[in-house]
Amino acid sequence: YDKLTDSQKELVSKENAEKLAAALEQIASLEQEEANKAAADRVDQMILSLPNEITLADEPEVMAARDAYDSLTTEQKQYVQKLDKLEKAEETLAALKEADRKAAQEVIDAIDAFGDTVSLEDKEKLEAVKAQYGGLSDAQKQLVTNYQKLEQLLDLIIRLEQAEKDKAAAAVVEKLIDALPDEITLQDEASVNAARTAYNGLTEGQRAYVGNLDKLLQAEKSIIDLKGDGNNTGNNTSTGNIGSNGQSGAGTGRGENESGGAVQT
Repeated sequence: YDKLTDSQKELVSKENAEKLAAALEQIASLEQEEANKAAADRVDQMILSLPNEITLADEPEVMAARDAYDSLTTEQKQYVQKLDKLEKAEETLAALKEADRKAAQEVIDAIDAFGDTVSLEDKEKLEAVKAQYGGLSDAQKQLVTNYQKLEQLLDLIIRLEQAEKDKAAAAVVEKLIDALPDEITLQDEASVNAARTAYNGLTEGQRAYVGNLDKLLQAEKSIIDLKGDGNNTGNNTSTGNIGSNGQSGAGTGRGENESGGAVQT
């Protein structure tokens, strides 16, 4: 009909021309309907491929099916047969996410219950919170926004425990120093040397807790002075090794005594 000239088309009855136009329109409508059904069927297949038991691992597939459905036209959506399954899958995902959020929030709240500092009495509670965090799924752990605070508090506990050990080690040395008499004689040299050796055996952190180092330094000075007096009078009864200047091998200053050895006998 389209190849006819205008004069030829005039020879075709109006009734037939209208009938042809109606038929072509119907064909176009049927073709569009088939295209709509095909588009809807592709979405149905995506929905059907979703497992019956939805987990959070299925979220990408559920979201893809939802995006595909939303991209359909209104006419195409009318041919989707499995929309109910998609909506149920979305409801399941939402419930799972809420459960994860609640589990993570419990840990967040437990961590926030601690202040910025803790004592050794909090160790058991902190370890319980850490165990609670360890029991979360990977997805739930990602929702815990303050886990770094928990790690910092646990690190503080370790440092507090180390401080207690350092104090205990320092206390042993303090007792040795406290046991030295106020009036030092050459007979106390062995005890002074023992206190110095014990002090030198401490770490720098442990030495910081020794509160009576001055007494040890004074005792060491007294031993050196006593040995010097003995040399000057020619009546040195000590077995110490004294230098030509009358001083013993031990330092007399605080800095020297902290790093040096004990008084030699």
